[in-house]
Amino acid sequence: IVMRCTPVSAGCANCWHLQLADRMKNNLKLPARRRSVYGGHASPYLDYNELEAPLRRRTPAIIGVQFMGDLCHSEVPVRFVDRVMDVIDRTMRHTYIVLTKRPARAKTYADRYGLLPDNLWLGVSVEDQQTADERIAELRKIQAARRIVSVEPMLEPIDLRPYLATHRRQCGLDWVIIGIESGPQRRPCPY
Repeated sequence: IVMRCTPVSAGCANCWHLQLADRMKNNLKLPARRRSVYGGHASPYLDYNELEAPLRRRTPAIIGVQFMGDLCHSEVPVRFVDRVMDVIDRTMRHTYIVLTKRPARAKTYADRYGLLPDNLWLGVSVEDQQTADERIAELRKIQAARRIVSVEPMLEPIDLRPYLATHRRQCGLDWVIIGIESGPQRRPCPY
């Protein structure tokens, strides 16, 4: 899905996606429609060549889904998400990672869709304790094969101990990713 994401919390302030989108909106080598989307002047659209790439890949891979935006963004039509889920269902040899800052919409979709495929790992991105508490609470309500938390960018210490479980049935987290901002406007992370 070609899109320009919109900020939803403090973690979005120096988002690499928005910086890249700002560069791509002026890239004359890209089609006008794509430049318009990256500039925020057009709705997201589905890039069918990119969508079907996992179907052509025979070797099992780990695939980040919509890291150039947010699959659960309100401007992404449900029919697009349905198409993505169809590809995931059809390619069980791959592992797909979906990260969102909008877990309420992910839950709404998951409730409508039913049981998510075992090869889909679902996660939330958080940057501070408040977003961790809010987004992980929503994530834990979704039946997913694996639950991930991406603490990126880490803007303050975050206590994830309440969300870690010793048994899978306790709806714990399976994977935690931690990272800081990079670039000239990065915020310090002395933790």
